[in-house]
Amino acid sequence: MNAQELRDKIVAVLKADATLQSLLGSSPMKLYYNRPRKGLALPCVTYSILFDTPDVTMDQYGDFTVEVQIDVWSTSIDTAEAIHEAVTKALWDQPGSLTSTNYRVRRVRRTGGGTIPTGEYKEDAEILQVTQTWALQVNDKAY
Repeated sequence: MNAQELRDKIVAVLKADATLQSLLGSSPMKLYYNRPRKGLALPCVTYSILFDTPDVTMDQYGDFTVEVQIDVWSTSIDTAEAIHEAVTKALWDQPGSLTSTNYRVRRVRRTGGGTIPTGEYKEDAEILQVTQTWALQVNDKAY
């Protein structure tokens, strides 16, 4: 299983979502890997793969759990919550849209999240970081 390929699939699903396009723009969508750089226009979304670990069981050889963190950055709690909800709807229980010819996503579930206020990116405005953690159960064999 290639973590880069799965990351690209997640990005494609998020970029194809009409609600996210309206909230984040579409050319280009404000969707970035890892962490927003200073000076980026808000709101925006960042994503990163936290880890991938093999699930070793007798009946699921070749399975991995991939944990992904998706963060919404905004100065408005209403905007942050709208984007957070759109991300949830785009990914929730969508293993088919994340599957490729090289692997199959068996299960998608949200495992955590919360809102973190921060002043790290602008001195004159409070920035909100709404975080989501997702666990994707992946089988590295194509079906």
